Amino acid sequence: MQASSTPCYLTSTPPSGKPYPIATYVSNSKVSNTHAKYLVAVTEGHEPHSFSEAIQYSKWRDAMNDELTTLEQNHTWVFTTLAIDKRDIECKWVYLIKYISNGDIERYKARMVVLDNKQLAGTDFT
Repeated sequence: MQASSTPCYLTSTPPSGKPYPIATYVSNSKVSNTHAKYLVAVTEGHEPHSFSEAIQYSKWRDAMNDELTTLEQNHTWVFTTLAIDKRDIECKWVYLIKYISNGDIERYKARMVVLDNKQLAGTDFT
């Protein structure tokens, strides 16, 4: 019987119980304690992927309210009735946690962005 050239961890579960033990490939032995703390903080924070997910948390609701207030203060838009021959411009929320260099959270940021893939030049913008 011939030995397989495929490593055992690709064909069966290794002793660690994980199919691809990351410790085999990645080491944090040369990472400073400060940077390690930052990495832990960044990977623990959860940024929502949808409005329905974000609206459940007060920190994200506050961030969205701040964004809307800023857009209104900057006179970014004017509410008006849409002409019959025009389409509304769709938008979505993008959520981001901003960190300080030591890994602490600076703020929760919500940004309203336009879905430009559905706009037509000359019709939706000039």
